[in-house]
Amino acid sequence: MVGNRPTTGKIPESHSGPFAPGAKRPFYFLIETVEQRLRLLKRLMAGQDALILIIGEWGSGKTTLMKRLIDTVSTPCTQGRFKEPAEDHSRPPVPTLLRTHPVFILKHMAQSTIILDDAHELGPEELAFLLRIISSPCGVRMANRIVLFGEPSLNTNLSALIQDLPDATAVSSVYLPAMTPDETAAYLRQRLSAAGFTDNTLFDGRMARKLHRAGGGLPGRINEEADRWLHKKMMYEKLTGRETAPVVKICRSKCIGPLTMLGNRLSIVVGVLLNRSVDPGR
Repeated sequence: MVGNRPTTGKIPESHSGPFAPGAKRPFYFLIETVEQRLRLLKRLMAGQDALILIIGEWGSGKTTLMKRLIDTVSTPCTQGRFKEPAEDHSRPPVPTLLRTHPVFILKHMAQSTIILDDAHELGPEELAFLLRIISSPCGVRMANRIVLFGEPSLNTNLSALIQDLPDATAVSSVYLPAMTPDETAAYLRQRLSAAGFTDNTLFDGRMARKLHRAGGGLPGRINEEADRWLHKKMMYEKLTGRETAPVVKICRSKCIGPLTMLGNRLSIVVGVLLNRSVDPGR
């Protein structure tokens, strides 16, 4: 049902700056509150919970937490997508949206966990399909548990469907909090340091507080604000540097040149006057 391709347990990444989307591992900010959620998530996955929800606002660090989870578990990880079974027509068809939605599978012996990011983008049909995976009426599950990362709307989309789950199906939710102002300041310093920036004055206390308020304490939104401000600052300095050189050149051509010519003429006049003053014939 799930098409797999082997991975090294790592998620492909792309990053072009200290605050650009797609955090590389050196950019992980090991904030204690998030590390606590990671430890809690691992405990839940080691238990009997069949459905685990990781809920957070956009930019709260859900995808980064998922990467941290996959990076730090000892269970082999594969990445794939749901696909139609080749011969088993007794199973319901895979909803179209799920066929293109990437999934990660942690499998250890008879235990298997399916992980999906951005689960709030799935509709009722897709969510109902996922719940059938962990609540087979015959007692045979396609997976032991499913971990869904999503925004708060995921709770709303699942609320009615969860009511139909068997009573023995355990469901847990983990919520990601916003950072404090001090954590935001430390976060900004850490991102700059990981990118090789040595200037610690780029984001002073006042600017860090401003970015914290603008981003609501959420790392993803703070990244957007910081990236926009940093590019604006760099562009301003770049443009300023470009405008300075032509001004100096114009001044030299329009001011220094005429002054040099005037100086030469004055030198000639002075020389003539001196020659006249010392001429013995006069």
